[in-house]
Amino acid sequence: PLDYSDLLEIHDTPAQCISLAETWLEESSTELHKQKTLASDYARKIQKQSRLQQLSVGAYVAEEEAQEIPTYFVEVASYRAASRERYSLVVGQKGSGKSAILYKLVADTDKDVRNLTCVIKPVAFELEGLLQMVSTVSATAERGYLIQSFWKFLIYTELARSLRTTIQLKSQFSEREEQFLALLNEQPDIFSADFSVRLESVVGRLSTVASVGSTRDRHLRVSELLHENLIPQLRGLLGELLKEKPKVLLLIDDLDKGWAPSKSIDAPCELFASLLDVGQSIAYDFASARPRNPSAEVHVVIFLRNDMFAEIRRRSPERDKLTHTPLEWDDPELLVRVLENRLLAALGDTASPDLIWGGVFPSTVEGVDTKEYVLQRILRRPRDLLYFANQALSIAVNRGREEVTAEDVVDALKAYSKYAYEMLTVGRIQFKALEELIYQFVGSPRIINEAAIMKAVQEADIHSRSVEQVEDELCELEFLGREVDEDVFRFVHRQEEIEKAKILADHLVEVQAKPAPRFEINVPYHAFLEIQE
Repeated sequence: PLDYSDLLEIHDTPAQCISLAETWLEESSTELHKQKTLASDYARKIQKQSRLQQLSVGAYVAEEEAQEIPTYFVEVASYRAASRERYSLVVGQKGSGKSAILYKLVADTDKDVRNLTCVIKPVAFELEGLLQMVSTVSATAERGYLIQSFWKFLIYTELARSLRTTIQLKSQFSEREEQFLALLNEQPDIFSADFSVRLESVVGRLSTVASVGSTRDRHLRVSELLHENLIPQLRGLLGELLKEKPKVLLLIDDLDKGWAPSKSIDAPCELFASLLDVGQSIAYDFASARPRNPSAEVHVVIFLRNDMFAEIRRRSPERDKLTHTPLEWDDPELLVRVLENRLLAALGDTASPDLIWGGVFPSTVEGVDTKEYVLQRILRRPRDLLYFANQALSIAVNRGREEVTAEDVVDALKAYSKYAYEMLTVGRIQFKALEELIYQFVGSPRIINEAAIMKAVQEADIHSRSVEQVEDELCELEFLGREVDEDVFRFVHRQEEIEKAKILADHLVEVQAKPAPRFEINVPYHAFLEIQE
């Protein structure tokens, strides 16, 4: 047949037949071994690709990882303080891990079924309604009384509702429990509705207070609407029932939902400053025993964004009383552990960090240790690191990689730069033209002076702020860093560090007789804004 004619070999002797056959068998065996090797290599490649496809660091937003966070949580000082202290105010940037601490605290407390957890999360539009209602009350003392009464009412009633839920799971009730349930059942409008519904209802009722006559009349009206005569009775019963529990955890979070850009932030500051006072007083009230108010192991933890806390503190007449625990990630090794713990959980019990750097991610990028390379180019927060890692893994998988390459890391950081820019102004109390102002720096040098900022302010048509105010706000956002020493620029977000950096920058200008201070645009924004290195 024609398809075999090229393979045909003619032999005259048996020895020639053997020789031809051996040559053919040797060539066929070599080819077969080559094909098997290629198939085996391909199978290993597919297996590695499959492993990379299945590898996940989880969601970079804690709310989407509520159940998984306790398994790979990295303990920080603010978590230890919150789990130990009677009252704790955890202050951190957006994306710094406040919600992760909340979910870890809940998981720790819920390990013992005797404990009680109560989580309060106000909703944005409800807080907006409260702010509008408070603004109608002119006298400062009356506003303070109204706001404190409001928070105390909501916290005590929410704590009572949480306790009722646990009691109703029991088959039999004690006399105290029956008395407690009867009290709650007598007031269905207060204790039956969800927190959001009750908050909206209370705000609606309190909105009539401003129209009542004298100060005393208004106080009586507030007391009546908030059932303040009920609070002492409720406090006594709560103490009797909660004293039997090893721990009661009261968590207040998502307060930034009521913190939106506006012309004035005096009202939100007053509202949340009052909450901090009430939260602290409730924690200390349960810590002290009195005849009708037994003590209980109640721990109050409030989570607050750092820019909110800075504004509240700036307006507080007693700053020293605003004790708080800052949530910081100054230690790079601690931050890297956030990523490593998640990857190790995905890789299995036998995995070690050595398998990550050089196994999943490259050991170096552009001649620099990968961990150092990445941390130099992102904002040092867990959310930012996890966003980068997710991007790097996705890019590598899309390109059919067996592991993340240096090229993938560089491209992931470019994608992260756009994300960092988008998150720059989310929920911030800044001027409306901030986004347009930032765009004026596209293509600018890495290091700029006041003249460049002045030009950007003019181009963005900003009239409500002076150049100095704009500089301060861009530094608070960590978009700009001040030059505090020769070619040394400092990026800070804590209020005390911001003030210190400003003084050092002014001192540098004076000592070196420079015409004006200089600023550096933060590296995370370079790629997206195409900053000239």
